[in-house]
Amino acid sequence: MTYFINYGAEYNGDASDKPQGGLLRGGEIGRQKLQTQILQPRPLILWFDPQLYLFQLRINAGRTIRLIKCMNTFPWFGMAEREQESGEFSLQQPVVNEDLDYFSNLWEQKIDQQWELVVKGAVKLQRDLALAPERIILPMPLISDPTASLDDEWRLLDEAIDHANRYAPLTPKVASLPLADSFLMHREPIENQQLESIVENVAVRSDKLAGVYIPLIQTQEARERLCDEKIAGSLLRMARLFGAKTDVKATFNFTESFGAVCKAFGADGYASGYAIRHRRFALKDYERSSGGSTGLTYPKFFSLKMCVDLRPDDLELLAQAGALEMLSIDETPASANLFAGLRAGAPVADILGWAPAPKAYLTGKVQYYEQQVRLHALLTNPETAIEWLSEAKAQWNSVRRILKETPHFQFANHTNGEHLDVWLKAAQSALSESL
Repeated sequence: MTYFINYGAEYNGDASDKPQGGLLRGGEIGRQKLQTQILQPRPLILWFDPQLYLFQLRINAGRTIRLIKCMNTFPWFGMAEREQESGEFSLQQPVVNEDLDYFSNLWEQKIDQQWELVVKGAVKLQRDLALAPERIILPMPLISDPTASLDDEWRLLDEAIDHANRYAPLTPKVASLPLADSFLMHREPIENQQLESIVENVAVRSDKLAGVYIPLIQTQEARERLCDEKIAGSLLRMARLFGAKTDVKATFNFTESFGAVCKAFGADGYASGYAIRHRRFALKDYERSSGGSTGLTYPKFFSLKMCVDLRPDDLELLAQAGALEMLSIDETPASANLFAGLRAGAPVADILGWAPAPKAYLTGKVQYYEQQVRLHALLTNPETAIEWLSEAKAQWNSVRRILKETPHFQFANHTNGEHLDVWLKAAQSALSESL
């Protein structure tokens, strides 16, 4: 079982110890940088997500030009391959063009007519990377229509498996099943027969697959943490089905700490990150108008005890109210000096690594990953997940009352805790439902 760090192009050493897993994505890091990237420390397990599913999203080229240019460096995006006499393939250079109409048209092109080239490009890139991913993630389009039969998707998966076995026969293959929130949000999990169908179709291919990778793509109202009970319950039902009825290991992405709950219900692992765009996937995080929001401007403190993010200033207010020890379980090596300073009465502004300052986020990143590794180990079955969520909800309500009574405190989006009730209800329902 693995916890994956979602890496971005800004990777600069995210954990004090060697991380369990790392996940690189096409929309975050261009081909040239990917091929020359050095990860120190290198994760024990490394995967690369081609993110082919981005093509099904409606984009504004003027706002997402960085994302488009990044994807344009890969062979499955607007680039043909030439077969040489040797039988090998060479990639043409990516087109460099500032014309937004050009990029919009390129993005909207149909790719399924050259599916073998798409798969070949994605497979060969992963096969030849100096970073040497342990698994090859097979590209797949976005699954978004809740009324579709998915016959076309299974056909594309079969073809992808065949092509991947031809170009990289020795490397284990992982099927990607990118799910749009719209695919899950309109049906109760217990009534959604598509979930069982997905698991059954993967199960019959278990002799050809080493796992399944399930990224959640937000196409509706984007939230940093899931706040839709049907979506949360559907993911948990899939985790249970994969864990109980198949030999295929399922890994979830873009569900933040809810991924640990999915792991407790039967998934093999999950991926998340410190920045907003590494916790979820939503196009708004890549649009210029949103400032390319990354969540990396000021340090934030992730509380495993409550499953919320707090600002260091919030912890200072708790210390002044004599309530800091309510979060003593959240003290980790990266936050030891924060707790020591606050206990001694020091203002956050004077504590190294936690002072509010632009881009002062490295210590907060390390602390987040420390907490996720702890959470990954803590939630071992559905009962432990429900117990954690129940205690987190109760603790947050207590801390919230203290903060509300503190002068000058203002709740931010990451401190509203609204997801806790949704996750708890979804987990309780999932455990009570038959498979």
